[in-house]
Amino acid sequence: MPNPWEGTAGFLFFATDRFVAVAALMRCGWGFISPTGWCAHTATPASREWLIENIDHAMRTSENLQGTEIQRDREKREALSALGLERNNAL
Repeated sequence: MPNPWEGTAGFLFFATDRFVAVAALMRCGWGFISPTGWCAHTATPASREWLIENIDHAMRTSENLQGTEIQRDREKREALSALGLERNNAL
């Protein structure tokens, strides 16, 4: 399986008063990982609005889930992931 980080074309850094996170432009599109492991991804090309909206949502979600049990509850994580997929499809 190819490494998606290979040939990374650029990075974006995002910060709130509690977190700093990074997004990278990979071969397969923009990928974002927050400090608590919340992810956002889109195929290339992605609009600036999409990136801002989704990365902001991921940052807020990371802050809201910090130190909660949901990170260890598989059923809740899968339900939250399904909602995220519906949201991304709607965009």
